[in-house]
Amino acid sequence: MASSTSSNCVDSVLNALENLDGLWDLNVYQSEQLKREYRLMRTFLLCARIWGTSDNKEHVSYLESFMSKLEAGIHKLALKLQMEQKTDRVFNKRLFILTSSVQRSIKSFKQTINHFYFIFSNSLLQTSDCLTAHELMELIDSVLENLVDVLLCILGYDDQDLLELCKDLQEKLRFFQSLIRFAVLRVVEQRQLGAALSHINSVALNAADLFSMCWFDIKGEQVSNQVQYKISELLQKINPFDPQVRDIYIQVLVASNSSGSCTMSKESNKHRLGNLVDALLDNFWELLNCNTGLMDSATSQMHIVYEGLRFLRTILKNQHENFDELPENVKDTIGDAVGEAKNVIHSLFMHELKEDSAKDMDLVFFAFQKNIKLIEAEVGDRYAVTATFKSPSAIMAEVNLVNMEYVGIGDDEFSYEAQKEAQATPHSQLQWTSPTFNQVVVGFHDEAGQIICQLTGGSGALDVVSIVGMPGLGKTTLANIVYHDPMIVCHFHIRAWCCISQVYGKKDVLFQILACIDPLRSDEYSRMDADDLAIALYHCLKGHRYLLVLDDVWDIEAWNALKVSFPNDANGSRILLTSRISRLALEVKPASKPLHLRQLTDDECLELLQKKLVERGGYPPALFLYGKHIAKGCKGLPLTVVITAGILANLEQDGWEEIAESLSSETVSGTEHCKSILELSYKHVPHYLKPCLLYFGAFREDQEIPIWRLMRLWIAEGFVQKTEVKSLEDTAEDYIMDLIGRSLVMVDKPKSTGGVKTCRIHDLLHEFCLRKATEENLLKLRRDDAGLPKFDEPSNTRRLFIYSKARHFQKSRLFCPLLSSLVVSTQSEEYGTPYNVSSIFRIFKLLRVLDLGKINLGFVFPGEITLLVQLRYLAFAGSMNYIPSSIANLWNLETFILKSLHGRLFLPDTVWNMQTLRCLHVSGKFFDLSLAKDKLGSSSDLCNLDTISALELDLGQSMDKIMKKFPNIRKLKCSLRETEESCGDWNKIVAMDFLRRLESLKLSFYRVKEKDYEFSFPMNLKKLTLEAFPWSMISSIGSLPNLEVLKLLGTKAGGEKIWNMEEGEFPKLKFLKLELLCIVRWTCSGDHLPCLQKLVLESCLNLEELPSCLGEIPTLELIQVHRCPGHVGSLVQEIKEEQMNWGNVNLKILVLDQRRL
Repeated sequence: MASSTSSNCVDSVLNALENLDGLWDLNVYQSEQLKREYRLMRTFLLCARIWGTSDNKEHVSYLESFMSKLEAGIHKLALKLQMEQKTDRVFNKRLFILTSSVQRSIKSFKQTINHFYFIFSNSLLQTSDCLTAHELMELIDSVLENLVDVLLCILGYDDQDLLELCKDLQEKLRFFQSLIRFAVLRVVEQRQLGAALSHINSVALNAADLFSMCWFDIKGEQVSNQVQYKISELLQKINPFDPQVRDIYIQVLVASNSSGSCTMSKESNKHRLGNLVDALLDNFWELLNCNTGLMDSATSQMHIVYEGLRFLRTILKNQHENFDELPENVKDTIGDAVGEAKNVIHSLFMHELKEDSAKDMDLVFFAFQKNIKLIEAEVGDRYAVTATFKSPSAIMAEVNLVNMEYVGIGDDEFSYEAQKEAQATPHSQLQWTSPTFNQVVVGFHDEAGQIICQLTGGSGALDVVSIVGMPGLGKTTLANIVYHDPMIVCHFHIRAWCCISQVYGKKDVLFQILACIDPLRSDEYSRMDADDLAIALYHCLKGHRYLLVLDDVWDIEAWNALKVSFPNDANGSRILLTSRISRLALEVKPASKPLHLRQLTDDECLELLQKKLVERGGYPPALFLYGKHIAKGCKGLPLTVVITAGILANLEQDGWEEIAESLSSETVSGTEHCKSILELSYKHVPHYLKPCLLYFGAFREDQEIPIWRLMRLWIAEGFVQKTEVKSLEDTAEDYIMDLIGRSLVMVDKPKSTGGVKTCRIHDLLHEFCLRKATEENLLKLRRDDAGLPKFDEPSNTRRLFIYSKARHFQKSRLFCPLLSSLVVSTQSEEYGTPYNVSSIFRIFKLLRVLDLGKINLGFVFPGEITLLVQLRYLAFAGSMNYIPSSIANLWNLETFILKSLHGRLFLPDTVWNMQTLRCLHVSGKFFDLSLAKDKLGSSSDLCNLDTISALELDLGQSMDKIMKKFPNIRKLKCSLRETEESCGDWNKIVAMDFLRRLESLKLSFYRVKEKDYEFSFPMNLKKLTLEAFPWSMISSIGSLPNLEVLKLLGTKAGGEKIWNMEEGEFPKLKFLKLELLCIVRWTCSGDHLPCLQKLVLESCLNLEELPSCLGEIPTLELIQVHRCPGHVGSLVQEIKEEQMNWGNVNLKILVLDQRRL
């Protein structure tokens, strides 16, 4: 029949269209539309090859008749186009006439084509005939060419679910295509491939049938749903877990097992072999997923296979430009090696079926290794070693070394020297003092005033104010000063800050802004997509005067994507933008005059250096001259001054001369100068701190990093050394404070107790840390929002940090059996869809750190996790209600973090056997850790447990017994509830005073009705938070001698109206927050709150009187009033006046969102 001729004719028409692009003023849309129609027609013709073998002679005769007409019509159109191609130029009118004629012809063909798709639909599923291997490859090529383009053009690019399904189907079809090409390359006869070709034939024809569903039907939700269902059905036919599909893989491999080697004399074979290696790597991955026990029984062989295939792919594809220079015999050896790789995978497949095949497997591996080593010897000089490519021998040597030193799997080259140095460091040198969190700023007073005037003055229209300048000049510092200025705080109803950075994600930025505006709705926002977040932000800002700081913007795309969410209500709203790219400010607002931040003068550099050194203990007058030289050598960059101050603060006086000479010899300036200072600073960091510093490179640029999480990761990684006098947590905190003191780490948010809550590092330091960490093989960072590259990590990778969408990570092909740390972060929390990532639990058996905290693992706890017995740190999210008792198999686990997404969470009794547990943190919901009464006395104590959040406890005697199970707890967050026992006959005394190390306690009373409980708190308590509490507890709080932070967040209905503080109460209190209290009068009768620094009053709607002692407290720095009646603002202004009379002129008053009653 004529289908082959017709398809060739279509190809010639497509080629003609391609050539005409350069000759015509052709409308791009018209051109692409025509090409798409012809490609779809070609797919139809390729399908017609198999339809022509149907037993229904009437249908076949009808098809042949139509094919003749179609061939004639295509030839006629081709001649027209070829004639026009000879013309120098075609006018638009003639082009329009020709295009319309072509489209009418196609439309007449499509009606009949649609009919054929319909009448042959059953044969697509039932036919026993199939195309030849070459014809089948041609059909799959055509389907792949059309798949995503056609479906999305017709059904819409906004259908992300359909896009992901299309990509999955493309991937699987390419795999089948590679299998066929492999068989052809190995000269396998078609009769040997029988069932395999038949199955692949059915899959390809069904994939082609997808086009009939959307090519002929109108766009609509029903069609989209049908297509999605059809693709999902097809994917099941290619699922390697299906025994039939596995048999197909094996059949192709067995059929080609006896064939000759793959000659490399032809250029086309090089490309085929490259594609084949990709297919074998895919096959290798599917093998791992099919055979869960393979990693246990053939670990070393798996390493050899993986590294050998990656090596061959580098030669054939990644660095193929050197291939042609290789001798012919080496090319032939490469072909042999690919064949041996196939034999290896075949043997591994068969290993599960034949347990006695170990000897045959050894022979196959020996042959494969021999070929790889021969090739390696020949090509080693030609192929450059890169970050992702080393020779297989080098990698396997490292693998064997690690296997021999298995007991030290978590420690790297830093550990031994670091431990030695840390132990040699006197304990006194690890002491630190609380840093001052008021930023030391020099030289920006005028600039800050200018920006504040621009933000608060001018017209009412929405305006953009920009600060631009090179890295290290202090753009973010200046923006931060302005952002927190009292005038700015009072002027704007809403303020929010977000970091854009170079790696921009719209969803992440929108979430960041909304979470800053309304933190209580963060979980709700995390479940929204980017479009919904954009709408939510618009409505949130609408009608309010707002200030948004967009820090570190790199390109106009970020601004264009966000600006639609910024309403212009002509009320004086402003955007403050910082960027290192000057032209960007003009692109955002062409007529603007951005502030070009200047460099500091030498005198300003000296002043800043002196102030930073005073913070760290003083500036020796004898070194003034050296200091002046050093300040001049900083070349006007504040970042350089600050980092240099951190170096000097840890040097003896004789070290200043070396630093002065080093800075004076620098000939570079600007960013390069900063980088050289960072190298110098790193050189002076103690060895035990270096891995801790470089670890910052694993986080996102400009990321706000919670200190508690950072410390837990450091501990799990083995970076924090044990001492006899301090806990691991205290030592880790010392490390952080040391890095802050060296001006390498910046405090982002301070704790209310005076410590550090979150931190970050400068962009340039982040770049330095990531580069150095990669060079020293400490860790690797992979970031890819479009999908992670396959098989791009060597199998000896030890620590891997991935920033990608959850669905892209799920599809990644990571084979790193020696991996000790895997941290996966998505653009923002992706909790809406559960993901199955069980493959990582089967492959990465040596993990110490597994952090999947932003990925929903579903409703059932993955049991494979309990096989990762080396785990020290485990974090994930999920909707499960129960954690299985096998969790206790993780006998090394120190940190267990779970975000609960659904209902109540129950932990098993076996948790009490996890003696190494130091942190048990559940967010989203409270968890139940109750014990049966008969086990209260017999279960083990968790003596290492330092932190618990958020535990649900039953009031009564059982609560006392459970709390005694963690005697050394320092941080405890729990919700109390009443039960039959608590309402029964007991003394109603809740004793907690035996928890002598407890420093931070949060209690919630939402499920407690009675008010007559008596609490006994430990004397060491420093921070206390009470929610919905009975007011009767106040009497037991004021006498706590070490309490520094108190947050009273709502009382029971009918709470006390008067709070009269007694003499001597709260002697060390520094921070006091009162929210949703019923009190009307707050009074005192003497000297109270002598150390109070910050007072926050929020939503205290009945408050009419404040204690007079507030006007006399010399330490008071800030009073913040939020959502309180207007007269409360007047009361605090009176306090400020009294404070000024006593000489305290620095007291800040912030009154936000006053309520009218």
